[in-house]
Amino acid sequence: MQASDKKVVGIIAAIGAFLIILVLVATSMYGIYFKTKEDSTTRFVANVLSLPAARVGSKRISYSRFLKTRDAVRSYLNSPAGKADISVMPTAQELDNSIIENLIQQEMVKEVAEDLDVTVSDDDIRAIFADVISAAASSTTPDVAQYLYENYGWNEEDFRQEVLRPALLAQNVAIKMANEAQGDETALDNYLQIRRGQPDVVIYLTLQ
Repeated sequence: MQASDKKVVGIIAAIGAFLIILVLVATSMYGIYFKTKEDSTTRFVANVLSLPAARVGSKRISYSRFLKTRDAVRSYLNSPAGKADISVMPTAQELDNSIIENLIQQEMVKEVAEDLDVTVSDDDIRAIFADVISAAASSTTPDVAQYLYENYGWNEEDFRQEVLRPALLAQNVAIKMANEAQGDETALDNYLQIRRGQPDVVIYLTLQ
């Protein structure tokens, strides 16, 4: 085979590989935005391309984050603890809507926290987690790490970042907003309700 022929074959192979990748990405994006798929290929493409599930202002909520949260919630719902706590299981659509709205709310709280200069330090998180460990020691679930893994598929760091940090940030923001609103404890909730209705808060997924 002549050099020119090899070059042509190489170009054709490159084009073929590009088309395969293009089809793979297009298929995955359709699966994400219209079917909320979660197979390994979709997860890979979503992670590599940082595909968004929603947006709050300039901040994007990634589809990978949505899936990670959904994985944890499903794990809990299917665990003995979840089945004992919840008498009526949500539908798939109800679950997805609840998850994405919760992630949007967390992002809106982060947004207002930046405006108000409210932060949560790692030391704050460690102190709260120590309280959780202390309370668990005298309960029916003394091994927190085992409980988190069996019921959520999380480790302790996941719990600190996915649950404790946003909860503590929301609490601190609510306190500051209440103080600035002459003690109105509904100030944060009222703000979030208004913020949620603004056009730059967008869900890209078709939840069905």
